[in-house]
Amino acid sequence: MQPVYTPLSFLKRFLMVQEKEVSKSELYQLLEPYDDYFHSVYYMGARDLVDAVLLESSTPFIMEQDVIRLKQFSLQMNNIAYEFLLQIGKPQSLDKIIKQVSKKTKTPIAQIERQLHMDEDVRFVQIYDMDRWLLAEWEIANDEIYQYLIQEQRLETSSNYIYQIMASQIQEKGHPKKLWIPEVDLRFEVFENGKVVLHEHVNNENSENNNEHTDNNEENNEENNENENRQEDVLKQELETIVNYEGEHNMNHNNEVNEVFAEVIKQVAAGVEILKERNDKMSNEVLEFFHENNLEEIHKLMEEKKANLEFQQELIQLIEKWKK
Repeated sequence: MQPVYTPLSFLKRFLMVQEKEVSKSELYQLLEPYDDYFHSVYYMGARDLVDAVLLESSTPFIMEQDVIRLKQFSLQMNNIAYEFLLQIGKPQSLDKIIKQVSKKTKTPIAQIERQLHMDEDVRFVQIYDMDRWLLAEWEIANDEIYQYLIQEQRLETSSNYIYQIMASQIQEKGHPKKLWIPEVDLRFEVFENGKVVLHEHVNNENSENNNEHTDNNEENNEENNENENRQEDVLKQELETIVNYEGEHNMNHNNEVNEVFAEVIKQVAAGVEILKERNDKMSNEVLEFFHENNLEEIHKLMEEKKANLEFQQELIQLIEKWKK
């Protein structure tokens, strides 16, 4: 599939093109169409992604009365890094950018590392799971290139030919610069001599692998949620016992039944609070794994959170039912 931006970079590009400043709730709504995409590449939905990014310490976003505003950057180091990328015209590693800025300004590398803040500058974006930085104004054209070559039935070609069709067919005059980034795109296999082999059906294979990965995660989630399911069964049995108890005994025992009933309801309500506390803790855990780019653990937490919320809702419904 086409290279993916980091979540922070995705939001940078998305908010850059908005005609007006948006609130957090408005951003949730605007990103709803991307929810499935976020789940497929980041293992989290739009709301969780926005919350995680806005909690990061180094972003170009400022929250003012629930309105998201973009910082205006004019740091010398950032400006030099911007000019370097603009001049070279292709993604670069952070190390190369730092060395170039150091060379240009005759400043020690250690000082550049402290003063260069590309995360906080909306002009810079990064490829996910890859040390490559590029300008937010550029466009990745891997999908367009792939479709063009497939239509031409060119499953084998050369990098020179791809650059030729980019210049003649894909890059539009007056439009943002378009890039071909094959390094993290399994559809393109590039050899040292410049030969390029296209691999069809990669997406299908990845889909099958993702399904296997999902199946494995489901098994893990079943094991992780076993205790919760057992607790749910116990609570349901307790409530059923109360109902049977009430039906089998005469009216002289109503007070005793009501006391037992009230105690169980109290315990179930306490269980709901425990689930709520766990969900709150999971938000912090998601943020930690988010900073570590640990998508697998984020996926597990999202599945656990989903199961917890469903369990929580069932318990609330039971409480409401037996309070009547």
